[in-house]
Amino acid sequence: MSARPCRSCGGKRLRPEALAVRVCGLGIMDVCAKNIGAAAEWVEQIDPDSEYNRNGVSAVHVNGTDAPATNGHKTGRRNGAKNGRKSSKNGAAAAPQVLSARDKTIANQVLKEIDGRVKFLMGIGLDYVTMDRTAQTLSGGEAQRCGWRRRSAPA
Repeated sequence: MSARPCRSCGGKRLRPEALAVRVCGLGIMDVCAKNIGAAAEWVEQIDPDSEYNRNGVSAVHVNGTDAPATNGHKTGRRNGAKNGRKSSKNGAAAAPQVLSARDKTIANQVLKEIDGRVKFLMGIGLDYVTMDRTAQTLSGGEAQRCGWRRRSAPA
């Protein structure tokens, strides 16, 4: 038996609809490609209570479209800088946008899941790994720490 990537998702193991959703300029695969420490920092930065909540621009959009946000601004930001910020290599703003209350409601479950996984992996000292790694790619010690932590967690 050999592993082959799916033709429709390219091996990302998600439906095209899920891959089309972007939160603050990043798709789920972009976030999963970050190391755990960077993913934790990203989640903290888009929190509405953070210092970054000054622009009020809607940050959740699908397929990079310029759909109007509830506040009248455009949401698509594929082409680069916003508010004087330089653009990163993949077209997202260098500093993350902030989730509005509406967008936070939409992204709440995904962010909760990411936050839970990030906290779990940081708690066992694996903040250098990325979330897109499969269990088979972990070393014996890394896998052992994950298993130990799961078994010792309160039910």
